Amino acid sequence: MNRTGLVIALAIAVVAGITFGFYPQLELDVARYFHQIEDVSHNVFAWRIYPPAMFVRDASLWLDVLLIAPAIAFPAQWDPKLGIHVT
Repeated sequence: MNRTGLVIALAIAVVAGITFGFYPQLELDVARYFHQIEDVSHNVFAWRIYPPAMFVRDASLWLDVLLIAPAIAFPAQWDPKLGIHVT
């Protein structure tokens, strides 16, 4: 990330932090939209047992494993002077 991206990310974080710091009810209002959903058995936060959401959550966990596994299985050494991988 270059300096401009860092400044933008920090500015967004500061604005969000100040906004939610001065108006904590705003965060509770946003969260209420997700927690007001009930299923037929009065289970609050029914999104957690919604089958498509469960599948996406499980698939994303396995996708992370598939992306990280090669780096763990075949570690490469990086030579910063040469800018290449040394085997």
